[in-house]
Amino acid sequence: MTTVIMQIFNITKAATAAIELFQTIDRPSHIDPMATDGLQPEQCTGNIELKDVVFSYPSRPDSQVLSGLSLAIPAGKTTALVGASGSGKSTCVALLERWYDQSAGSITLDGQNIRDLNLRYLRTKIRLVQQEPVLFMGTVFDNVAYGLLGTEHENASAEKKLQLVQDACKDAFAHEFVEQLPERYFTQIGERARMLSGGESTHVVYTSLFSIVPP
Repeated sequence: MTTVIMQIFNITKAATAAIELFQTIDRPSHIDPMATDGLQPEQCTGNIELKDVVFSYPSRPDSQVLSGLSLAIPAGKTTALVGASGSGKSTCVALLERWYDQSAGSITLDGQNIRDLNLRYLRTKIRLVQQEPVLFMGTVFDNVAYGLLGTEHENASAEKKLQLVQDACKDAFAHEFVEQLPERYFTQIGERARMLSGGESTHVVYTSLFSIVPP
């Protein structure tokens, strides 16, 4: 009987947790990643500008992370955001990717407010490489080719994709080390890229940027 009671207790806890989980899943998103509306300009130069941006995370509405931030990031140049932990560096990236929307101010890409852009289009033009990159089980080719998803080359032939992957690796200065791998672009890298060093893993992830964003 004691065993049965313990199982009933566990089932009750799981059911309670499931209610909260499904409430989160079913909650409509104010930022719909599947929306088909929005502008999709033919050209993307990459000039980014933040004007008087104000933002607080929904979970901490009383703690303002950005307070009237203005910042210009010109295309073709390297821009570094430097500051203490919690100063808003990652928040700027989150707003640019539209994981959240700022409460005031504007963010523009090539002079166009990012809220007016199609979200899928925006996220294929801006790529993020985290501090701890993640690679999937498969080959170097497979991982770099994931960068073609959502682009006009997504359904290209295997030969065309290989050429694009090689061009991307050359642009990212990764081609030489890939060519030194046992099977070159078709070398299996293992789960979470355990067969590559940390630096090589980052290089492969970074290369996927060049599959869809020319340098």
